[in-house]
Amino acid sequence: QPPVLFVDDVTQLGHVSGVIYVGFGAGFLDYGKPATLPVANIRMSVAFAQTLRDHLTLAIDAALAPVDRSQAN
Repeated sequence: QPPVLFVDDVTQLGHVSGVIYVGFGAGFLDYGKPATLPVANIRMSVAFAQTLRDHLTLAIDAALAPVDRSQAN
């Protein structure tokens, strides 16, 4: 089973004829020098890119929200 790679770099970003393209990479050290391993290239419609943006905004806002310790067990 291949290792789990976390995406931590945007390697390409652009648009052509209503299609958004995004490339993602995983950073690592190659003999002590920073390098990026391409992980995924995604093509999507502008409509889906807007939906993805909205979902990411919700997830990021939730992840950054302060923890309400009064609700802890």
